[in-house]
Amino acid sequence: LSFNANGDRAGLLTFKLSNAKLNALEFWLRAYERENKARSLAEPYVDTLNGEPALIASGLEWPITRLTYSQTTTNVTWQYKTIPLILQATPLVLPDGNILLDISLARKQIVEVLRVPVTQDLTQDIPVISASRIEIKLPVKEGETVVIGGIVERNTSLGEEGVPGLRRIPLLGWLFKTQTKELRDRELLIFLTPQIVEE
Repeated sequence: LSFNANGDRAGLLTFKLSNAKLNALEFWLRAYERENKARSLAEPYVDTLNGEPALIASGLEWPITRLTYSQTTTNVTWQYKTIPLILQATPLVLPDGNILLDISLARKQIVEVLRVPVTQDLTQDIPVISASRIEIKLPVKEGETVVIGGIVERNTSLGEEGVPGLRRIPLLGWLFKTQTKELRDRELLIFLTPQIVEE
């Protein structure tokens, strides 16, 4: 498949697809889903007025340890930090019947996870977060689909391997264990299809 694509310095790619090309792309995506190489995350529908923004937000809540101390005890509680992907699209119907889409995409993503000792017996995984914002304007026809790609999310998972039992020996356990880190990249595709609804 080949499409007319626009790119920017942030790595974002946009495609405008006719129905025929969209059907071909959906065929390949369904094939990838059957092979567990792709999956559909959500299919939201949003109504908005002409010239008014529509907002879709998605993300995860990352737990952060919070310690409070007293004279005799240490209390552990959790606070959650939101790591979102926020998409805002403002449609404007032009005199020729086409639609000008003003798209704003703000994203935060975890680029690395640091394991930090909090107490003698407690460690905390601290995320290192990058943030970016992209704004584009695209004229499209009603029913034409805009595909936004180039949104790469990196997932970092930390683990521990070692000799069962021996790796938990105080002071000497580190001799029998190793820390592991696995990096996995995935690309997110966003499909926008504007439709005009007459009142």
